[in-house]
Amino acid sequence: MAEESTQEQSRRDRIELIAAILIGLAAVLTAIATYQSGALSGEVRDANTEALAQTSFANDAYNNADAQQAIERDWFFGWLIEYQNDRPAAAYMENAMPPEVWALIEEWDTAVDDGILNPFSPDAQETYASYRELESVELLETGLDYMVSAQCAILDGRIADNKGGWFDLAAVFLAITLVTGGIAALLKSRIAQHLVLGTAAFCLLIGAVLLVAGGDSESARDDVIAEVFEAPEEALACDNN
Repeated sequence: MAEESTQEQSRRDRIELIAAILIGLAAVLTAIATYQSGALSGEVRDANTEALAQTSFANDAYNNADAQQAIERDWFFGWLIEYQNDRPAAAYMENAMPPEVWALIEEWDTAVDDGILNPFSPDAQETYASYRELESVELLETGLDYMVSAQCAILDGRIADNKGGWFDLAAVFLAITLVTGGIAALLKSRIAQHLVLGTAAFCLLIGAVLLVAGGDSESARDDVIAEVFEAPEEALACDNN
């Protein structure tokens, strides 16, 4: 009887030791998951703020580009009217207008037979090399650069959010390990103890796997690229920023 009692106590001691180890590991991993989740939440906020700022810069650049092109169009068509009517103002405008606008006029004038009537039409950038030198086009390209930066910031935020989700899920399973590990030490039934300890060990394993998955930046990146960019290769621009 005494020997049976000793064996039972020894078994309970082993169960308590295993439970303590599981609880200890789960506590450490939970701390890691919680810390990483909090840090990633900060990254998400920063990325969203950056995306909004870059989008605002892009909108400003687009608005300035529209305004600047209106001025350039006025110079071009104003000069054309004066020139066709053989008025002295044409010579004055030639000297007063921005040099890049005059370069476009010269190129348009020499290619008017096989070119396009309106050098500010959507096809102009492909037809006239000097069109790309206009200030409005440079502002438009600046706006496009800002939009790429905004998309990259959104990508970074989505990646951080994706990784944070894995860490949050890991914390749930690790919390189950903490609870079941504590319960196992209190149970008296051997079968119940083994079942609860098995559950605790399984949840600990799942939590550890989720922690590793959450730390895999490349996997998280691949998961969200399609949500941000129309074509995956567009994300390569973010690697160059």
